[in-house]
Amino acid sequence: MVFLEYQWRDTFFHRLNPVVKAVLFISISILNTLWLDTRLTSILLLIAIVFAYIGKYPKQWLTIIYIMMITFVITSLLILPYLGTTAVYKVYPEELMHRIIFVITPEGTPLIGYVYLTVGSIVWLLARLVSIPTLLLVWGMFIYSTKVSDFFEQLLNLKVPFLIIFTVRAAYRFIPIMIRKINTIMSAQKLRGFEAKTKNPITLVKKYAPITYPLASYLVTIVDQVSISTKTRAFGSGNVTILKDFKFTISDYLICSCSISAVVIALYLLLVYNVGMI
Repeated sequence: MVFLEYQWRDTFFHRLNPVVKAVLFISISILNTLWLDTRLTSILLLIAIVFAYIGKYPKQWLTIIYIMMITFVITSLLILPYLGTTAVYKVYPEELMHRIIFVITPEGTPLIGYVYLTVGSIVWLLARLVSIPTLLLVWGMFIYSTKVSDFFEQLLNLKVPFLIIFTVRAAYRFIPIMIRKINTIMSAQKLRGFEAKTKNPITLVKKYAPITYPLASYLVTIVDQVSISTKTRAFGSGNVTILKDFKFTISDYLICSCSISAVVIALYLLLVYNVGMI
C-alpha cells in the first residue's frame, strides 16, 4: 500500500479532471475555514466522508487524521483558555458564550493570571475538531486519486507559468520521497537495535541522531540532484511541450460553477447575515 501517493482505482474521482477536482476541494476547504458553526462544518465532514467512500480512500491513511486531531487537541489546550476573553461572538448571546464553566488558575496567579474555560471556547474547539478531518480527507483524496503528471499537464494547458508548476510539482513529489526515505532509515536503525524510549526530551533528541543525520545528508543530496538535473535539461530556456490535452466536459463546467458559486454565496451570507459564525 502506497502512503500519501497516487494509486489508480476505478472510481469517479480517479477519472475526474484533476483541475476540476482541485477547484472542488479548494472550495470545500475555503468553506471549512470560513465556518465556525459546528452544524455547517458537520455537513462538510459528511460530504468529505461520502467522497472518501466513493474514492475508496485507504483505511491506512486514517492514521494521519487520528494523529493530527490528537496533536490539535493538545496544542489547543494551550490557547483555549484565552479564547474566553479574545473571541468575538456574533450569533450566540455573549453572556452565554462568556459563561465560565471551569477555572484553571484563580485571580492573582503570578505570570499567568486569571485563566478559565468558557462555553464559547469549547464551542470553538468542537468546530475546529470537525474541520480537521474534513480537510485531511479531501486533500488525502486529492493526492490518492490524482496523477501528478496529469494535474500539471492540465495546468500547462491552462497557460499557468511553468516556473510555478515546476516549483509546486517539486514540493508535491518531495513529501512521498522523504516519507519513503524516513521509513527506510527507521527500518535500518531498528535492525541495529535502535530504541528511543525515554521521557527526557534532551535524551530523546540525542537518541534520534542516527535518524536525523542520514536524513539531513540525504536532503542535501537530493537538492543537489534536482539542481543538476534542471541544468542538464536546460530548465527555463524555452517553451515546454504539452504531452496530453485535457478537454473540459459539461459536467466539469457544472462542478466548477457549483463549487465557486457555493463559496461566493457562503461568503455573502457570512458577511451580511453572519451565517457560519458562532
